[in-house]
Amino acid sequence: MVTPAAALRQNGRPDMPTLLCTSKYRKAFRLPEVLPVAETFEGALGPWYANTLNVGSTRMLHYMSSTSLLSVFIGLRERATAERRS
Repeated sequence: MVTPAAALRQNGRPDMPTLLCTSKYRKAFRLPEVLPVAETFEGALGPWYANTLNVGSTRMLHYMSSTSLLSVFIGLRERATAERRS
């Protein structure tokens, strides 16, 4: 887990992209329904949407850039490291 101080670049902006999470995603990661408002970092790909979905019997995490619509799929079993890879 990245601490807030470690997530800041030298220019004071956050280094991690903004994740806009569905309630299914928050339940998968045991996140509260209401999260504190934090400074956002848009980056070149803008904020990312995060959701879970089922493909047959496989549960997946789906991340999608709101700017480019680039999608990344990760198996839910690997969720412990998923946020570091998005």
